[in-house]
Amino acid sequence: IFGGKNSSSYRNDLFALDTGKLSWTNLNFGNAPGPRVNHFLSTMDDRHIIVFGGSNEKQELFDLFVFDTVSNTWSKCLIENPLPRLTHSASMLGRFLFATGPHPSKTEHDICMLDLGLLLARSNLRRRFSAVAPSPRSLNNARVRWEPVSFTGIPPNPKGYHVSVLLDKRIFVFGCEEANRTTVATYVLDLGIWSYLII
Repeated sequence: IFGGKNSSSYRNDLFALDTGKLSWTNLNFGNAPGPRVNHFLSTMDDRHIIVFGGSNEKQELFDLFVFDTVSNTWSKCLIENPLPRLTHSASMLGRFLFATGPHPSKTEHDICMLDLGLLLARSNLRRRFSAVAPSPRSLNNARVRWEPVSFTGIPPNPKGYHVSVLLDKRIFVFGCEEANRTTVATYVLDLGIWSYLII
């Protein structure tokens, strides 16, 4: 768990839960991302965790950070075409991260794709060398780029505070807050045929 907000301040601390012992460990290390809420956090592979977007008390955020759970270090990546997002969700499929709305300046529910291939390639390179020598390249300043994605079918209304999960090659999006009300609608995005499905 990273970040969030309590009654008095925004947070940027990182905690890990040992599911065997059911105990929490504070993993605060230097160079962590700034305090934030409404961001996205996920595993990138079996070693790295990514944090993207969100907001703080001043602005919406578009930065991307990677936490190495072996070396306990943070790296900041460079996004060539920043797209601020908050209250969004995202799903990893192979080397691609699919982020599902909302974008503060957009009125429709959009989906963008971030190619993390370079990060994963560097991660694999680090793993090969880490046992015998210092890492040849860090993930700092690795460049990534958002790409717009077009789908057929009927997309959801603009939404935030929803959850999404990837199952096989389908992203299931459930619940949200839209137009100042809470809904429990479910949408399915099939990445195999690049279309929204009717359920």
